[in-house]
Amino acid sequence: PRPALTRRAKAPYDVVIAGAGFAGAVLAERLAAASGKRVLLCDRRSHVGGNAYDEHDAAGLLIHRYGPHIFHTNSDEVVAYLSRFTDWRPYEHRVLADLGGGLRLPMPINRTTLAGIFPRRAFPVFRMKRSRPSGGAERTRADHPEFRPV
Repeated sequence: PRPALTRRAKAPYDVVIAGAGFAGAVLAERLAAASGKRVLLCDRRSHVGGNAYDEHDAAGLLIHRYGPHIFHTNSDEVVAYLSRFTDWRPYEHRVLADLGGGLRLPMPINRTTLAGIFPRRAFPVFRMKRSRPSGGAERTRADHPEFRPV
């Protein structure tokens, strides 16, 4: 027979968190560091970081065990917090669309994309017309002869 629970035993942990991915790991650290809670962080894997986990193979190469991952944020506070636990590798993500004929330009569309599509003499005119306030009727027409794609 099971013993009756007549009094509450002192638990070894205040909080148990299942999952040591980003959310679980951050929650565990914050509860322990900021609140002094005794936290048990459980995961079926032998590491923290979830699918963003990296490891070095026997040759010393960095391997993304669960596939490639890119972390990006505009928050200096988030970067400062995470920098306490990891080193960063510089990376710049660029997406180029293949427009045919060897023309590969950035997506989403930006000034570099437009400069690559429109003739050199037309792009400055296009940019000037777009940068001036318009009453609505005076907008630049896409079929204007100066703006035909090359």
